[in-house]
Amino acid sequence: MLNAAGNFLRRIAAKAAVLWFFVAIAFVSELSVFVMLAPVGFDSVWALQTTLSTEVFQAQLAGMFERGVAEQYIAHYYYDFVNPFWYSALVAVLLARGMNAAGVPASASALALLPFLAGLLDQVQNLLHLYMVLDTANVAPALVLLANVAGLLKLALLALCLLAVPALLAAAHARRRG
Repeated sequence: MLNAAGNFLRRIAAKAAVLWFFVAIAFVSELSVFVMLAPVGFDSVWALQTTLSTEVFQAQLAGMFERGVAEQYIAHYYYDFVNPFWYSALVAVLLARGMNAAGVPASASALALLPFLAGLLDQVQNLLHLYMVLDTANVAPALVLLANVAGLLKLALLALCLLAVPALLAAAHARRRG
């Protein structure tokens, strides 16, 4: 089933219009999140999303409430619950195009779906963060750890997928030359 979905993705990824659609919509989505988080401060957001320390997490939240930007942080979730789908789709299309160019066998097509796993991990982090931000009494070491391990795994998976694209294109180029 996953391979069938990957094969479908590889077929539609071959169309330039599909790539440009996801480039445009992912850009607008990322920009929306960026604009919403600008008043909060990207250093605070980064610390909140990557720390494994409950104390650091609580300190970042307290700072947001003290600066009066916690509501802005909460409001960004209107965009950030949709955003993972768009960036996952874009990265999946890029990965599928790279796989197509490199001649990766159809039996490995499920790998093109890995960006959606990153998006799912992002949703886990979003849900747990929102739960803790809406009521800071919910901040607990296990929840901070679970949320931010999911977030760190998301980042690692996206980085791996994005690094695979130029590697696949380089392999395709080398194959054409040799």
